[in-house]
Amino acid sequence: MVLMQHWTKGERRGFLGGMMLFVAGSAGLLTLDDALQAENARKRHKPEIRQTSASPQEEEMEKAMDEAVDKLDNFLAVLKTPKKNQEQFAIKFFVELKDDAELLWLNELKFEKGVFTGKLANQPALAKHLKMGETLKVKEDDVVDWMYVEDGKLQGGYTIRVQRKYVQAAERKKFDDQFKFKFE
Repeated sequence: MVLMQHWTKGERRGFLGGMMLFVAGSAGLLTLDDALQAENARKRHKPEIRQTSASPQEEEMEKAMDEAVDKLDNFLAVLKTPKKNQEQFAIKFFVELKDDAELLWLNELKFEKGVFTGKLANQPALAKHLKMGETLKVKEDDVVDWMYVEDGKLQGGYTIRVQRKYVQAAERKKFDDQFKFKFE
């Protein structure tokens, strides 16, 4: 059994990107082929990750998380002094389990000394010890994406944008309707 704590941050993010695509596939938002690719990525072990090429979705998800991390300071500046037209601040982070992991969102944020405090914004599928609405603390280093809404439009949300790109056209409205903002 491979424990994620021995993986590099990039390996964990690649694994988690595959998990996100698998969950979206399980929910019927992606094709069966996309879901199977994500499931295969989830089953890889550390040495296999280095030797196996990632799917285009996984590569895009990795780039999205890298971009979000690179621009986290911009998010923190806005979070510190939001304008009246800026709302719905949230971060995405990963929770490591014994031999698995899950990406979750935290909203109603406060940030102090490198730690976010907020409420869990979605119901965990794997991290059963956590409950939606529970107050959690998340280290800045564990953030893989962030978002807020400005004038009704999504800012950040890099991984959401990648997920949306791979949603079948027939399911796009259903995907968009779950959010209280517009994509541009």
